Amino acid sequence: MRLALLAVLLASGAAHAQPLLDVLTRADGLPSDYVLAVHQDRWGFLWFGTDAGTVRWDGRRARTFSIDEGLPHPYVKGFAETADGTLWAATNRGLARRTVTGWEAQDSPLGDSPIGGITTDDQGRLLVSNRFMLARLEDGRWRSLYRETGLGRWDAPLLDVGDGRILVSGFHEARALLLTPENSGAPEAGFRAEPLAIEGIGPLTPGTYVAVYRIGGRLIGAILSERGKRELVPLRLDLSAKRILAGAPLLDAPIPGLAGHGSTTYVFGSGGIREVDLQSGTFSPFILTDHVVTTASDGEGGVWVGTFGSGVARIGGTHLTSLTDRPARRIALAGDEAWAAGVSTTMHADLSEQEPRVWSINKTGPRSVTVTPDGRFRLSGQAWLFAPTTTAETKRGLRGQNGLLNEVEDGNWVSGSAETADSLWLGSYGSGVRRFLKASGALVEVDTVSTADGLPTETVEDVVRTRAGTWAITRQGLALVRGGRARALGVAQGLPSSAVYSLYEARDGTHWVGTNHGVARLAPEALQPGGRWRAEAIGAQEMEGEAVVAFFERAQAPEAVWAVTTRGLWRIEGGRARAVGGFPLVRDRRETIEHAAYHAPSDRLLLATSAGVSIADLGALPASAPEAPPAAIVGARVDGDEVPLAGTPRRARLADLVPGRHRVEIAVAALQFSGTGRVEWRTESRGADSLWREAVDGRISLEDVGAGTHVVEVRAVAPGGAVSPEAARVIFSVTPQWWERRAVQALLALAMVGLLVVGVRYASQRRLRARVRQLEVAERVRAERERISRDLHDHVGAEVAAILTHAEVGRLRASARGDNADDLREVEHRARRTMGSLREAIWALGQSTLTASTLAARLERFSNVQTGPLGFTVDVRATGDSDRPLAPAQALALYRIGQEAIRNAAQHSGGSHLDIVVSATPRYASITVRDDGSFASSGDGAPPNPGAPVARGLGLRNMRARAEAVGGTFALANGGGTTIRAEIPLVDS
Repeated sequence: MRLALLAVLLASGAAHAQPLLDVLTRADGLPSDYVLAVHQDRWGFLWFGTDAGTVRWDGRRARTFSIDEGLPHPYVKGFAETADGTLWAATNRGLARRTVTGWEAQDSPLGDSPIGGITTDDQGRLLVSNRFMLARLEDGRWRSLYRETGLGRWDAPLLDVGDGRILVSGFHEARALLLTPENSGAPEAGFRAEPLAIEGIGPLTPGTYVAVYRIGGRLIGAILSERGKRELVPLRLDLSAKRILAGAPLLDAPIPGLAGHGSTTYVFGSGGIREVDLQSGTFSPFILTDHVVTTASDGEGGVWVGTFGSGVARIGGTHLTSLTDRPARRIALAGDEAWAAGVSTTMHADLSEQEPRVWSINKTGPRSVTVTPDGRFRLSGQAWLFAPTTTAETKRGLRGQNGLLNEVEDGNWVSGSAETADSLWLGSYGSGVRRFLKASGALVEVDTVSTADGLPTETVEDVVRTRAGTWAITRQGLALVRGGRARALGVAQGLPSSAVYSLYEARDGTHWVGTNHGVARLAPEALQPGGRWRAEAIGAQEMEGEAVVAFFERAQAPEAVWAVTTRGLWRIEGGRARAVGGFPLVRDRRETIEHAAYHAPSDRLLLATSAGVSIADLGALPASAPEAPPAAIVGARVDGDEVPLAGTPRRARLADLVPGRHRVEIAVAALQFSGTGRVEWRTESRGADSLWREAVDGRISLEDVGAGTHVVEVRAVAPGGAVSPEAARVIFSVTPQWWERRAVQALLALAMVGLLVVGVRYASQRRLRARVRQLEVAERVRAERERISRDLHDHVGAEVAAILTHAEVGRLRASARGDNADDLREVEHRARRTMGSLREAIWALGQSTLTASTLAARLERFSNVQTGPLGFTVDVRATGDSDRPLAPAQALALYRIGQEAIRNAAQHSGGSHLDIVVSATPRYASITVRDDGSFASSGDGAPPNPGAPVARGLGLRNMRARAEAVGGTFALANGGGTTIRAEIPLVDS
């Protein structure tokens, strides 16, 4: 269905540049929206006086002090800071002084009456006044400078005019008082009051008075009447003639307050606040229309305005021009024409006009606006899409002709469109990307690209056309649509986040992707067909939490790409993202940027925001990055309880903490009011690392803090990367437990050393005694072995030798007689075997040191005797720890096993080579006997039987029994010869 454009309505008057505002109210932590005084102290904190207490503002959070924190009255009307750094507050019940924990009431000659004026003189001494008295605090003593009933209006300024002289104004007649110090030392007579006539004003009507201000280095008198007539006149102080001369009136201004900040003069009152040009007598439009009661400037060039009921506002620079206050979602530019899709209307502005005016089309529900290839605009919204329209037709409110306003319907919101001369692509919330062909003035749908075709989601936020193709922007990644298919680009391909908000093709073909975690760069070669898609992420940490909604390039800075986030402006250059500080793009901290478009001819940036459409003049960009703000310590908590800070915000101290482990939280701030800086910190206590870490949300949390002195350093970092030259520090100590005290620890250390010495001495003596006992036992064992060896040799050996001799003699005699001597021959044979075994036992017992080497040597001799006649070659060696001592029982067991294995190999293997290895390790001793025979034996002397079990023979059983008797193992293996291995655990010999 075709819809016509309805009447074109004027949405706003001529656009005008206006200062940026940053408004603070009770929603930001103020106790009241009635702000009566503003002051910035020497550390950089802002103090607000309200009817409900004082507020300290650090740029991030508000801290309120009222009667519970020591104020004598919550109604605070002014502040002053003396030369010694003390901050004073004027309340409705006397004077208050700032303390470490809060405020405290201070005695003064004014008592507990309301204080009207509070300031300091040229020497930094405190001046306070009310309608009856003026007093000064000098070196801890008060001096009453002047007393008079009806001294003047309580809110009239007190001016120090040099040499200790003070000018008091606000009288109901055209006069003022000059208070001049005298040389007399009397407390009540230290000043002389001299009336000064204000000439050139003429007679004043009853109730009219003159207040004298110093604006821009000169005196200006404000003639204030009860009926509201206000007149400003220049004044000249002529002290020699004791008079004040008034010049010709500068202007009439129905605002009672006057303030100068730098080169700018403001007038303010119940009607609001605006700038005034004292030379021409002209006013700017109202910056605020609230009832303004006070102003003050900060160190960053901003002006703070306290209002009566609307909180406090900061007036910043004037590089923004407001076009409309209607919220906008998208904005598009073609030539000098700009279109914006708002929440409820679509807006249009012609930038070629001297003062751009914004027009509105009464079409509800717009979502996006794009530019067609022929420079027209296409609008989309809920279930509809307007075809191109022109500025002239819009202004006339004409209905389109010849298909001019063709409409495309979609069951979902149409989120955006992109087109070429012959095709149109639509993105929507739920239908993916639809493609239409332009044919005969109509749109014919060709295809739809969905998740089945490669889209990461069918909820498309926008559609963008570049030379690479058509792109679908979603919160689940980016997709390039070609030929009815989509190729996705997400975190896996290098994007810092899947939530994509913008896409931009630079002049060199590079594609820039904006996400909520920084930006990504796609090189042109990566987008070629078949190219490897890989994005380079930039600024993920710096731009965290700010969605990048637009990009642009400037001819003035061709080396950089600029990014617009929901809060501000960033410069991307050399692979690094840097915030442009001191150049906000929003007028209020609650305002967010939805989209932006760059107008190159005027070097201006059009912004669609939640508070309207505005223009930022990029020619006002700061020439250099802003300096880093000072860092400050603003509070501390220990184990969840707030504790007072002593010292200063730069050198703060905590009272000593009780013994134990604690959780310490420190609140810090970068005292910056024109931008967003961050705070970094590091610790120095007990050799902690020196890496700077960011204080998330302005808070530092230290867990499990123990005894000792701890130092935390804090520094501020500006959006451009500048670091504050001086770091703030907070120092605190945890009292040690009695056992943590150094003296106690020293004594404990000495005691431990003493115990260690005693323990080492005792252990050494015990080991020495054990060694002595071991040597004694070893000596007794050796002596016993020698005795047994001698007994065996001298007695048993002699008896066996006698038996052998008798058997041999008997065999010889029987043979000589011709008798059968087989029995005697058997006795002789067994006696000889017994004698051999006895000699081996005597050898084992008689050796002082049995090792693997000696055992190998003994087995070599035995094997040569057994196998020599059979033609065997024998290789015997000792390996491992061959000099490790073996116990006699262990050595004898291994020797017997070796003997049996050698006999078996010689008698049954049928081989020709024998390999014998004796090995010792710290834990085990082993013997391995390997032959090159071709079969195994089933028993001692039995015929060869390859199929019989190899472990059934008597000799093998004996070898296994000998090994197991000393806690060892026995193994036999066949295959390419026979291998017998016995391994026994070693014990101390």
